[in-house]
Parts: sequence; structure tokens; C-alpha cells
Amino acid sequence: MRTITNEQLLSEYGAELRLKLSSGQFPQYFRTLNEFINFCGGLPPTRHLAAAYLNQFQDRAPATRRRYYNIIKGLFTSDSGLADKDFNIAMPNPKPLPQVVTDEEFYKLIDSMAMRRSFRRDIKRDKLLVLFLGRTGLRREESANLKISDIQIDEKPQVLVRAGKGGKDRAVPIIPELLKHLSEFINGKPANQSLFGLDKATITDKISRYGKKVGLNLHPHSLRHYCAEWLLRNGYTAKEVQEWLGHARLDTTGRYLDLTPDSLHEAVKRTTTNRPVPNQDAVAQTIQELSGFTTRVGDIDINAFAVLGKLWGDFTGGMTPAELLTRLTKEFSLSVVDPQGLWDATMSLLEEFSLYQVIRLEQRRRGTARDKIDVDYWVLTDYGKMVVLMLRRENRQQLDS
Repeated sequence: MRTITNEQLLSEYGAELRLKLSSGQFPQYFRTLNEFINFCGGLPPTRHLAAAYLNQFQDRAPATRRRYYNIIKGLFTSDSGLADKDFNIAMPNPKPLPQVVTDEEFYKLIDSMAMRRSFRRDIKRDKLLVLFLGRTGLRREESANLKISDIQIDEKPQVLVRAGKGGKDRAVPIIPELLKHLSEFINGKPANQSLFGLDKATITDKISRYGKKVGLNLHPHSLRHYCAEWLLRNGYTAKEVQEWLGHARLDTTGRYLDLTPDSLHEAVKRTTTNRPVPNQDAVAQTIQELSGFTTRVGDIDINAFAVLGKLWGDFTGGMTPAELLTRLTKEFSLSVVDPQGLWDATMSLLEEFSLYQVIRLEQRRRGTARDKIDVDYWVLTDYGKMVVLMLRRENRQQLDS
């Protein structure tokens, strides 16, 4: 562990955080770190002091305490911090299901905006704000930072989210329901003007206040949850919803699957009983792509087609990347002299198969057995994987050869 004054520690680690975090995230992180350093009272930060600091927040939500812990942990483990790689404190890691907002409640919230008696000139903007959050899924800070120039109204309508969570940019499509209202709202306004003219705290206050008027306990993130669930109900895949919302991890998106299990299971029934026959030219192209993909490990070439033929049952049953690596090593008698090479080849295969979402969704088990039907849904409704299933059934001899 490094020997450094608390002031130097906070300064050096703070400089690293400033590079990694968005302008909105940095103050929150730095405030918590500064409070912890002050709590140490001039003593060098230790695991014992960190535990004592975190114990002050027993009345806070588990997720809040976990967030404080992660901030403090970075100070200990980072090379620009104390470089203590063994730092660890047992903390609860809650994974609650997202809040469910129904379509009826969503439109009820929009309608409540028109019932205000003061500042009626803001009604149009506030109704649009709710519709915008519920149909784009943007975070409150992302919405507060938008300018008119970030709204593209052309043959490919989209919202350009700049420096979102993790400093990442992304483009979110504007659906027809939102497009008309948004186009009218921005018409004639200067490009550098703020879209809503609201900071994130004001956005939170509006959603919370009007939610209470209709009997709902809401936060802007509630509408982000609603957007994710709405997209899934309308046939978007988990991977598409991940990209839409800007989730870094697909298993974060996977949480929303548990909100509508009945509708998903109904979708499985529709898919398995009335599965459309893919265009034969497209099928041939998919076969050609899979047949042509080969990754080399040591002195052995592993073909994607051969892997699917041998291991398809394992995929549909749920398999982690590590389990796939173990099966590949056994089935193809691979040498383990180069573990990194084996791992890289495994990840290349997963990328080619487009099965990563299936595997990650299976990884999100929360202590209870997952019904295999969840996996079948994603396999059977994804075109590429549906083709592979057809090939597996109709060309078993070719696949197994």
C-alpha cells in the first residue's frame, strides 16, 4: 500500500476520477470521498475506518450504501489511490426488480400535467418531458444536458446523447408517437438552446410532484424502467434494448424480463407454433457466414459451424463463457498452454454466434432455477439463431460431420 498524505491521495485519485466520470457524476463521487477523508481525522485511511464510515448509513437504502462502498473501494484499490488490491468489505448487493409503471399510469401522468393552475405556459413542455422520458429512456442528467441541436428530425429521427453515463455517446431513435410533438416543440428555436431548460433536480421534482397527484411514487428513473419494459413488450430484443438505454452490461437489461413473464411465455408459444420460414437466400447467407468463420488456437482451427453442431444443446440450456471454454477444450482436444489464446478464441466465437445475450441472461440467476423457456424465447425470435436451429434439425448429419 502506498504511503501518501490524505490531501495528496484525494488530489491524485480525484484527477483520475475526473477523467473517468461525467461532469455530473464527478461532484457526487468527490463529495463522498471528501467526507470519508474528513471522517478519518488526519489518520491514514484503513479498512477499519472505511467500515466505520459506512456503518453511519445503516438507515439508508442498501443500494445507497453499496454505492458509497464502491466509491470508497476505488480510492483503496486504484493505482492512483492506495493501490490496495486486497481491499474488501462484505456489503449487501441488492438487485431489486425495476419499478413497474403501466401504460394507463404513464398516460395518466401526462394528463395530470394539463390540470395545473399556475405556469400554464409550461404545460406543453412538461407533457412532452414525460412522453420523452417514457419513449427514449434517457436518464434525467442526459435529458437535462440536451440541446436543440441534439435532436435530429430528418429521414432518420434520433436523439444524440453526448457523454452519457460512463462518458459514452449514443443515438436513440425517435418513435412516431414522440416525433410530431418534439418537432413542433423545437421548431424555430436556436440550435444551442437547452431542449427543456430544466436541470436534473427540477426534472426529478416535476416527475415526483405530478406523480403524487395521481397516486404514484415516481422518479425520472421510473420512466426509464417503463421505457425498457415497453420496448420488450413491443418485440425489441434484449440486445436492442441494451443499446437503446446505453446499458454497459446486458444482464442489467435482463432484469426487465422478469417484469412481464406472462407476455414472454405467450410470445414463446406464438413463436414455436407459428414460426415463419426464413427467406432461403438469407438462410444460405447465414450458413455461408457461419461455415466461413474459423478461429485458430495453437495449431488447431475451430470452425463455428462445427462448434454449433456439437454444443448447440449446451447453449440453449444456458452456458457461461468459462463453461464454453471448458467444453471447447474437451471436444476439440485443445492444449491449455496458451490460456489467453483459448479465451480470446472463445470470445471470438461468441461474438460470431451472437449468442452472448443468451448466455448473459442466464448468468443473471438470483438463486432460483431459471425456466429454460426464457432462453428458448431469445433463441427462437432472433433470426440468426432461428436459422441455426433449423439447420440443426434438418441437416444433423452435415453439422455432426
